[in-house]
Amino acid sequence: DWAAQGASCDRHQPPENGAEDGAPGCRMGDGRGQARVDPDGRHDEARELLADMAEGFAAVAPDGDWIITFAVLADVDDDLDDAEHAARLYTLLDPYRDSNVVIGHGAVCFGPVARYLGRLALTIGERDLALEHLRRAVDSSAAMRAPVQLAHARLDHAAALGAGGDWSGAQTL
Repeated sequence: DWAAQGASCDRHQPPENGAEDGAPGCRMGDGRGQARVDPDGRHDEARELLADMAEGFAAVAPDGDWIITFAVLADVDDDLDDAEHAARLYTLLDPYRDSNVVIGHGAVCFGPVARYLGRLALTIGERDLALEHLRRAVDSSAAMRAPVQLAHARLDHAAALGAGGDWSGAQTL
């Protein structure tokens, strides 16, 4: 059961007393409100874990943790540059394109779903679609007056512009 293995990719536990923990190659949170592949470079382990989890994507209960779970998986997928799983994650998140990713009753906001969709679209090679989502994420973050999320959205938008060779557009963000 993939959910029992840590659907939100939060299985990384800090080592105690400096010992190696043997945790999978991903963890929840990097100090910026995002999941990241373990800096130790265990990409193969993270890729295997994402593939195992992907088998159960459709079985995830549509509860209060659903959207945060898939936002975290989108972050991990972005680090892995995994187009196959990005396409599946994109399809699952797309109906929520005008929503925000929040934990609890809005105590923590990870920002617009559009930002995650933009990064996933870029991973699957849909640059124009990615730019559309990322522009929406910038606008939404600005409207929320959320400076941290606005910075993340602008950074992702600039990266997408730069990936297409638009360095002057990227520099203006």
